[in-house]
Amino acid sequence: MGRRPLGRMSSQIAFVGPDGMMVNWDVSEAGMFDSIRSSCGPQELRQGSLYRLKLTNIPGRAGVELYPTLEVGPTVARTAAYLAHNAIPVQFTEEDFDRCSAATSSLR
Repeated sequence: MGRRPLGRMSSQIAFVGPDGMMVNWDVSEAGMFDSIRSSCGPQELRQGSLYRLKLTNIPGRAGVELYPTLEVGPTVARTAAYLAHNAIPVQFTEEDFDRCSAATSSLR
């Protein structure tokens, strides 16, 4: 059985929270954040890729936009069967948002 080229395989990524937050990422060009706008839920993302995300509509943080990076690594034999049937959960917490706010405040 032949191997598929790196970057063609995908993993399901489940953005699991917080509820109501919107997640976008670049599809056609850097800085466009032109993915289908997604509330939290599963999305197919290519393995071996970096995604610059745009988080908006963050509950309790009106007007705040954050731009984290997500790396979806390639599968290995030990993880292939699991990833074929399960989504990888990604959750942003209040602690994550507080750290971003503190880092931004220290830059001013």
